[in-house]
Amino acid sequence: NEVNIPDDIMSKDEMIEFLFDVNLINSSRGFISKSNNNYFMVRDTMLFRKHSIDCLTFVLSNDYYTKNPKLYLKIYDRISEQIKKIIT
Repeated sequence: NEVNIPDDIMSKDEMIEFLFDVNLINSSRGFISKSNNNYFMVRDTMLFRKHSIDCLTFVLSNDYYTKNPKLYLKIYDRISEQIKKIIT
């Protein structure tokens, strides 16, 4: 029972991938690590480029999903699953 998402809005999968990276980067910025997985130096512009979007696309998408909390919760459930996979 998928909702029709407007064309100018990121798909659920795109939001999951983008927000996963955002969460990974933001959590990494909280501490200094000597591992190769420290994302402290990643700039937001690099993140937008990686996902082939611009800031406005994300803002519009984020606004759309926050107005649809059931969809947004599904997105964060999937992000949580991805995080669990990398820490176990």
